[in-house]
Amino acid sequence: LLLRKPVPSLDENLNPVSIRVTYEVDNGGPQFMVAGGDARLKLGEHVEVGAAYAFADDPSTPYAISSVNAAWRMGRDTVFLVEAARSERDGTLAQLQSTGHAFRSELRRRSEALDLRMFYGRTTFDFDNPTATLNGGRDEAGGKLTYHFSPRTDLTAEALQSSDVRVGAQ
Repeated sequence: LLLRKPVPSLDENLNPVSIRVTYEVDNGGPQFMVAGGDARLKLGEHVEVGAAYAFADDPSTPYAISSVNAAWRMGRDTVFLVEAARSERDGTLAQLQSTGHAFRSELRRRSEALDLRMFYGRTTFDFDNPTATLNGGRDEAGGKLTYHFSPRTDLTAEALQSSDVRVGAQ
């Protein structure tokens, strides 16, 4: 069970909030394989590249996801990350065929006085990965800057631009 944000115990009208989870197991049916793997390779002291692939060979809902990524350490306190992914669903009676793509980049800097995170991500309408930061059809950019004045005093500024290409909302 993956929750994308904290769940409050009360809503805005002070009504209790709960989560109901139903899990069903269907005995019988065809057996199928679910597998995956990832690999990383360090190219010198500052660059690391990687790739990942996973699939579910379920006859009713075949699915595969693959990605490539890279990290560039730009000094002691700064790293730049980039990743691209592709999801594939084969057409069956239970689902339509679809292929989606995603891209994200991120710059992080963490020092004694300053923490900085800037990011950009985009997914196509058909991108389908339940564990991804962005659902299909999203475009997001943002940043967070924290300046540490002292061990007990911080100043934080944060910005987020988000849009949903399905409905044109921003």
